[in-house]
Amino acid sequence: MNYVFILNMRIPKKPKHRKRLPFYWWRRYPVHKSLRPTAPLLEKIQNGDFDYPQFFKEAKYEMHWLKQDQEEYKKNYIGFEDPESSSGYIELTKMAYKRRNLLIEDGDKADRERLDQLVNRLSKQFKVPKDKIWEEMEEFGGNIEKFYYYIKNKYL
Repeated sequence: MNYVFILNMRIPKKPKHRKRLPFYWWRRYPVHKSLRPTAPLLEKIQNGDFDYPQFFKEAKYEMHWLKQDQEEYKKNYIGFEDPESSSGYIELTKMAYKRRNLLIEDGDKADRERLDQLVNRLSKQFKVPKDKIWEEMEEFGGNIEKFYYYIKNKYL
């Protein structure tokens, strides 16, 4: 896979000819495969079911790919007016921003759901009130697995 490095972030090559999901046309990559809902909490944490969603990275990729597409459009433009004011250029830009905004919305939604699920599961497993879990989360500085062991050791 080819990568471009921008500000310490690897930007993969833009995927082409991927089978599109009709209801999620803005997503270019497959979504994380979560374990079954009845799986043990620690296994779900180790599987990455509660990790930060990849949609935010993909939104950054979209802006990088937009610049590439705009440069390509200008290079291949045939017409008399300014290429940046042409309808094709404007449509290209609108679609990229629409895709980016939808990816950010999906990321926000997924992040909230994952945090809520994590708090609910921790609360049920260790019999700790949810507000205590939220307070501990705000102060804790490690990753999710370390947080799991921290809560386990503190409340069991």
